[in-house]
Amino acid sequence: MGHEHEHHHEHAHGHDCGHDHSHDCACGHHHGHSEAERLVEDALVLSKTWSGEAGQPEQLARKLQSGLEVLGKLLEEDGIILGHLKGLLRCGTACLACSVTRADAQDLTPSPDWPPAGPCPWTLTVTVLSLCHQELVTEKTLDKLFG
Repeated sequence: MGHEHEHHHEHAHGHDCGHDHSHDCACGHHHGHSEAERLVEDALVLSKTWSGEAGQPEQLARKLQSGLEVLGKLLEEDGIILGHLKGLLRCGTACLACSVTRADAQDLTPSPDWPPAGPCPWTLTVTVLSLCHQELVTEKTLDKLFG
């Protein structure tokens, strides 16, 4: 595809933030740790960028939206994503941002010049912030959906 960049941080205590475990999940409950440790204890932050030379803007936008929809289904509980999914597609000078906090809704924000008229150099960055469910989303998951 092209160049790839990534940032990955995860920390787990051996549970998946279900409702039946010995110390509470990272949703604000006290764990006996410092405030800073508690903030990242059960979180997953994963960000990756893909790029190419001659992408079709509308096709790339569909790939972004369908990939975020799949991620949302992996990370949702009762329709609420336990975190935040972000995508930014740049095609030439135009860009399309996508933000997801509910499994059934995507907030799309295009630049005024979106979509470009034809194929153009592109980058796609996807960032996953999940308060729980670390094992469900990995770099490999992102590559399958967006790479």
